Amino acid sequence: TTSFQVTFTPSAIGTRSATLCITNDDASKTPFNFSVQGEGASPNQAPTNIAISTTNVAENLAVGTTVGLFSTQDSDTGDTFVYALTNGTGGTDNGSFTISSNNLLTAAMFNYEVKSNYSIRVQSTDQGGLYTQRVFSIQVLDVDEPAPSFSEPPVLSNGNMIIRWGSITNKKYSIH
Repeated sequence: TTSFQVTFTPSAIGTRSATLCITNDDASKTPFNFSVQGEGASPNQAPTNIAISTTNVAENLAVGTTVGLFSTQDSDTGDTFVYALTNGTGGTDNGSFTISSNNLLTAAMFNYEVKSNYSIRVQSTDQGGLYTQRVFSIQVLDVDEPAPSFSEPPVLSNGNMIIRWGSITNKKYSIH
């Protein structure tokens, strides 16, 4: 009688079936079917929530300004995540933002007096392809802006008054 030990390590929790064949010199095979209850690594779990470090951005900042940093809650330790703006309810203003790595960036220059609240829908996907989504409300903060200043004195020309002043992009001006 010959004996030997076979080590079988399942890669996931649950029962796994296998067949072990013993072959002698004349190529006769004797199959032996067995099952092993696995206690290995648990299967990948989907992320459960997405957070962002801040949901406020000041008006009049350059395109590409960082709004906040994303993080994801997941019961699997060591998972990495890919963030993306995704279509669906709550993603009406996705076009005003971009994502680079885990950074939410502006894709437009915001003007509080025109619009002060934006809604985006973000998806976080783990390396196993499982994901969660969340809608965020991004608030544009009002910034005190200097009153326009004349760049030169008004000039009367052919019955028309010409007035020149320094302006800020996306601002509305009225002359009274």
